Formats: sequence, structure tokens, C-alpha cells
Amino acid sequence: MQDLKRKIGVAAGSIVMLGATMAGAMAANLGGLPAPFIANEQFAGQIVVGASAAVPDVIAAAQIAAAFGQHVVTASSTAGDAVVSGGLQDDVTLGGTVASGLGLSLFKDNKIPYLLDEQITYDGDDYDIHEEIIIGTSSLKAITGVTGGSGMYDVDEYGSTVASKIYLAMEEGDIRYSYVFDDAFNASLIDDPLELEFMGRSISISEITTADRITLTSATEYTMYVGDTVVVDGVTVEITGITSDKARIQVSGASCAVDSEAIEEGDTFDTDCDLQIKVLEGGIWYADVGEAENSVDIEIGEELSESYNNNGAFIGYEDADDSDVAWKWNISVDADGTLNYLGAYLSIDYDSVDDGAFEVGDAFNFWNDYAAMKITGLTDVTMGAFDVKFDEIDVYNDVADSEKYIDGSDTAVSMVITGPDDDTFSTEYERLAIHANATGVYVAQYDADENKWDLAVSNETDTGDWNTTWATGISGEFGDTTIDISVKDALATFGVNLQVILTIGTDDLLFDVTDDTDGLSAFADDSGTEDAEAGDIILDSIEIGAKETDVRSTFGIIVKDPDAGAENDEVAFEVPDEQVYAKVYLGSVSGGTTVSDGSTSMILSGLNAEVAVLDSEASTSTPMVVVGGPFANAIAAQLVSTADAETFFGYDGSTGKGVVKLYDVSETPWSVQAMIVAGWDAKDTRAAAYILSQYVSGAKTLSNLEGKSMITVSASGATTITSEELD
Repeated sequence: MQDLKRKIGVAAGSIVMLGATMAGAMAANLGGLPAPFIANEQFAGQIVVGASAAVPDVIAAAQIAAAFGQHVVTASSTAGDAVVSGGLQDDVTLGGTVASGLGLSLFKDNKIPYLLDEQITYDGDDYDIHEEIIIGTSSLKAITGVTGGSGMYDVDEYGSTVASKIYLAMEEGDIRYSYVFDDAFNASLIDDPLELEFMGRSISISEITTADRITLTSATEYTMYVGDTVVVDGVTVEITGITSDKARIQVSGASCAVDSEAIEEGDTFDTDCDLQIKVLEGGIWYADVGEAENSVDIEIGEELSESYNNNGAFIGYEDADDSDVAWKWNISVDADGTLNYLGAYLSIDYDSVDDGAFEVGDAFNFWNDYAAMKITGLTDVTMGAFDVKFDEIDVYNDVADSEKYIDGSDTAVSMVITGPDDDTFSTEYERLAIHANATGVYVAQYDADENKWDLAVSNETDTGDWNTTWATGISGEFGDTTIDISVKDALATFGVNLQVILTIGTDDLLFDVTDDTDGLSAFADDSGTEDAEAGDIILDSIEIGAKETDVRSTFGIIVKDPDAGAENDEVAFEVPDEQVYAKVYLGSVSGGTTVSDGSTSMILSGLNAEVAVLDSEASTSTPMVVVGGPFANAIAAQLVSTADAETFFGYDGSTGKGVVKLYDVSETPWSVQAMIVAGWDAKDTRAAAYILSQYVSGAKTLSNLEGKSMITVSASGATTITSEELD
């Protein structure tokens, strides 16, 4: 330990010896971090540094504060964008436009902070510029499998859950990037190259015309002397001689033979090595024959420059087939030469599985990975399991409590709807049964306590009118989702046509039974023997009866393999306890950590209070992270005595270790949890703080600390960890 004689005076009665602190050590659990120092998304403790601590202890405290700060958020119920790392994110209605969900279609640095909004200088003049991202307001959507292109629900190729998945779909022009000149800039004045940071990449512009044409310098400039060499794309370029008006250049490489030529200023050397070399105008600096200062300025590149037209293929797509060109130029220059903006836009469609629509977790990356748009997930919901099937049941009149004979028999073949709970329907029933015949439509509810079906409501007055919808008055609920039951019918003596409509949240799930031979017993004419028809089941106004894949509605209802269900006359479906939304993110490629719980925005706020204090200021009523050992921190000395320091820090006569140790309430003099982060010397303290921050921030697996109360760390330098032990 640095300077063992330098000690902090501590009252003898308050010193806790090492042997005492070991009692019950396993009660403290590092696997529970960041608790107890984070509670209710706020920092609930103090980071304590000794008043006489050296700078390394302060560095260690800063590292710890940064790690805990990642867990600190503040809640806000005000409207607006949820704050996420690297950009912004919000909930988008399934089938709805991303622009509507994010609340904007044009984004600048106030929404995506890394977008430029600054001043550039060219030829001695200053110009204000900014970057912006523009998204489409109609076809850029978070879609379900059945609201997109026909390829979305091709079960043979894409699997049984395609139509229940959520996709980010977009069409040409839905994604645009612009580098905008806020001050008038005359493009015709470009003489020397205009250097810009464009979509995160430096470009050099040699010309922009009023015909919306741009020329970029794509070569690299070098200043070279006689004998100098440079290797470009595996080709060696050497300057073998310089005269007053020429430079002799020699090239060689695996793909070409030795090639040499004397080049004048302003001329280009087209080599046999797929490189061009240009001696710049005025680029030869010649003193005299053989002088060491003789030099030449040259440009080397596969192409020295590349010209592009507005709506033409973008950088990197020059040789691609038009169908593969993902980005095209978007350039605006007025007739007087005023440059308004330079930009690029998405030029192909991603609106079906065939086109590569992006699933949850996939990201659409902009050119140069400058930004990304992705569905990071769906809002958290609980799904309830329902099913519809046909069964023969006895129905009783719940008023007279006597058997109700329907169809002149003791039983009635009915469509039975079963919910997930015993109070799904009318707050006390798990199942409903709907029966229709030439006389009317009847709805029964199953009384589980009495083990019988009771007639709930019936309609014998509107028979024969297919255009009339009868609201049964029977409703159900699952969580916050309401379910209303209504029917349409066309009843006649020769058979039954019936539609049962479940209005679930904002969507309708309709079951259509048209049967004039077997009565109300099946979707198909003869149960299980004929193919299901598309119109047998209609979800969110889309016929899905013949779909061989799970299908999700825009509210979030999932019908399980409706084709197989209809053919087997038993259809399973799931209902969310609240509407499902897609979490759509726009921002940096590496960002998108959501901090929204759906109804309340949780904003990363960091450590926004004074959480670091001196040992003389520390409060013993809150949990403490104590940085530094007993010789530099009076609080640490109450956890580890100076007499026991050598043992605690594993000092062997030459080196010691860094230690992270969590103390339970029974192990501290204040009956409040504390954690010491310290080492035998400065490098060990910093190493201990680094390892702790790795676990707290998630870089290391926190579950590995479960049941552990101490970490010891060996370090050969302040940032060089040689070993780590979990005690």
C-alpha cells in the first residue's frame, strides 16, 4: 500500500476488525447489484471518497458512478417521444405508418442528436448547414403478415408463423437523407474541392452543375519524394525521378507487370494495375538535379473521380443492376447555381417477404451505416387462449329452470366459444354457445357450478334478413380488451346461414357457417371432409379461412392456422389483454435501447444528484460505495482495520490485490449495507473499480456473482487485469 505510515485518525471504539466483518458474509449478494444502491430507478446511496485520497481513487469513483448511472431513469407522463440510446423510439399501431407513430416525418439534430447542425467554411466564407432524415407518410409501416404483399403469408416457403409476424415495410422514396445548406451557396464557385462530412463519410466534391450533376474526387492525394513508395490496393507505386516538369512513376503488383512512365503536371497515368495516377497541376516542386527536396503531389485511385446524376445510382452502386440499386442521389441546384441540398433516397421496395421486409429485430441500415430504422420489439401484453368448435348441448331456460327443446329435440348443435377464464363472458361464464335454426338464434352460457347450459338471450323476430346485425348484448373481456358478440343470419326451413362476429378491441373476428345439409355443425359442408374456404374466417376485414399460417390482426389477435382449424371445425385464437404496438426506432445503428414502459416514458437521466461525497460528509443512513482503503478513507477504516489491511488485500510482501466486497446490514456499524472498492495500491483500486463497473453495466454476466460477496482482482497496471476471483 502506498505510504503505510500515512493513516487517518479513527476513534478506536469504531474500528471493526476483519475477523468480525467475516461473520455472516454470505448474506451479502453481489448478484443483486445494482441494488441496494439503485432503488426505483434512482441512485439510493452515496459514493464515498477519502478527503485525502489520491487522484486514482477519484478516477475509480468516476468509473463506478458511470456504471451505476446507466440504471438511473426518471419517469414522465407528459406527451412526447420516449428517449432511447442513439435516437428515438415510439409505439406504432400495427398496420399504421411509422411517421404517425413517431409523430414526425422529418428529423433533425433535436430528435437525433448526432445529425449535423453546424457551420462549415469554404474559400474563407462560412455557411450554416444541417442534416435531416425524412420518412414516408403513407407506405412506411409496421405491418402484420396479412396487411402486406402477397408473399407475406406463403406458408410453403416461409413457415407457419409468417402472417403473425410483424414487419417493417417500405417503398421507394420512403427513406431520405439530406445535407441542407441553410445559407445560399453558389455551386458554380467550386474551384478547390469542397470537403463535406456526408452521411458520416468524408467526400470531396470537385464540381456541381445546375443540371443536378455532381462530381466527386475519389482518389487519395500523396506528396512523395524520389525513392518514396506507397501501396494502394496491393499495388506498389514508386517515384523514381523528378524533373522540372515531369515525374517518373513506376508501378508493380501481383495483378500487373512493372509499368513506368514520365508524367507531366495535370496529366493522368492509366496503369495496367486498375489504378489511375494523376500529377496535380502545379504539383511538382523542383529545386535542382538530385536535390532531396524535389517532390511531387499525386492522386491515386481506381478512379480519380466519379460523376453522378440526380436520381442516378449512388456511391457504391455505380455498376449495379437497377433492381439492386438500394440508394440513389437526390440533388437540388437552382438555375442560378444555388445549391439547396445534397442527398440520397431509398430506391427499391421492401414491402413483402419476397422483397426482404424487415422482421422484429432486423434493422434497415442507411448507406454507410449512418442510421438505422428497426422494430425493436412489441409492447408487452398477455395473450389469452380462446377456441371455437361445434358441439351438441342441452340448453335450459334459466328462468323456469326447465329444459329448452330446440329443433324439437333434447339437444342443439351449437357453435361453442371458450375463453381462458371462468369469468370471461358476462363476468361469470367461461363458455358461450350460439345456435340457429329456422325459428331464430339462441345464445346460451355454461354454468360451471350447476354443470348445465342456460339460455341467455334469443332472437326469433329478425329471421331471414342477412343484412341485419343482431347485437346479442353478451360481452366478455380479457384484461383491458373488451369482446362483444353479435350475429347475422339468414334462416329458412331448408337450412342455416350464420355469421358470428366477435368485436375484439378494435377488430372484428367473424366466423361464417353456411350449411344447408347438416345443420349448424361445421365450417365445411361435411365436417372435416372438404377444404376450408377463405370466407369461413374473416379477421380485420381480411378473409383468412384458407391461410395455412398463424395470422395476426392489427389489434394483436392471433388466429392459429385457420385453414387447418376450419377443416377440423375447431379454430384456436389468442387475444391480447391490451392492444399490441410495434416499438419502432430511428437513430444510430448501435442504439435503440428502449426505456419506455408503454404508458409512461422512462428517460435515462444519469446521476443527477450529488452522489459522491467525502468520508467526512458521508451519511451512515444510506447505502455507501466506499472507494479506497482504510489508510485513505475513514469510512473504509470502519469496515477494514489498518491492522488487518495486509490480510484483507492479500499483500505478500511485494504485491497485493484489488477488492470489491459487499457488506450486509449485520456487518456494518451503521446497520446499513455498504460496499468497499479498494486495493493495496492505486492500480489495484482502479482495477477493482473497473471490474465492478463491468458487472454493473452488463459487460460481464452479473448472474456469475449470485451468492458471492467479494471479488478479488490482480492487476499488473492500472488498466491491465491479470486475474479475477469470485470469493
